Amino acid sequence: MKTLFTYLFVLLCFSCAPQLKSTILKTRPPLPENDLIVVLDISDDQTIDEDLVGSIAAKDGGLSVNCTYYENVLNLKVLARNAGANLVKITEHKTPDNRSTCHRLKANIYYVLNPKE
Repeated sequence: MKTLFTYLFVLLCFSCAPQLKSTILKTRPPLPENDLIVVLDISDDQTIDEDLVGSIAAKDGGLSVNCTYYENVLNLKVLARNAGANLVKITEHKTPDNRSTCHRLKANIYYVLNPKE
């Protein structure tokens, strides 16, 4: 019985955070902590003609907490910074539903010369 509770506890601990995935196409050095990372929402139709670094995603890890839209955007910004990208363009957003309590996001990440533009 004690083994069952231990197993369930470990399972819950590892499944309470959203799954973060990345596919990096171009290797770039990570950006400093104080560099600006711009996030463009899915509704922003601006075309980006600069270096595509890769794609990233925040998915539901099963029984996840701390996976609101805002929290997952922050997670994606960390992934982008570590990949050397300064612009995150969200390409897919799934809201919480019967199968998941999390906001699930997919995005492309870019390195642009002037992210404020």
